[in-house]
Amino acid sequence: MGLKRPPSRHTYTKHDEIKHAFDLKKEELRFKKSAAIEEAKSLFDSSDKLSQLLENLDNDDATIAELIKQVEKLENENERLYTENARLNNQNNLLLERFARWQHNLQKMDGVNLNKLSDIIDIGLPAKNRS
Repeated sequence: MGLKRPPSRHTYTKHDEIKHAFDLKKEELRFKKSAAIEEAKSLFDSSDKLSQLLENLDNDDATIAELIKQVEKLENENERLYTENARLNNQNNLLLERFARWQHNLQKMDGVNLNKLSDIIDIGLPAKNRS
């Protein structure tokens, strides 16, 4: 065009043909992205394993990017669940150890009948008075 500086984006929007071409391209890219997201979601919903998912994959960059996001999301959720499971296992082990310690100490006490005690303990809590 022989210009000293390239025209700005705002200058291009003053020309109807150029603005229309930009609008068409933006709409095409939006549609491509939403189609890729839907395709990735349908692949995730229909496949049980990542290997099966990748076999059905096209060479579409938007679909690949969306799949990467989904895999990262699943990896983060897996890490969170692993941490929570480890915490709950640790808490369960502490409670089992406490129960065994209480049971051992009760057996050493004179006059404590474990069968009577378990009957009393298993009665449960009284109902809440909500009036």
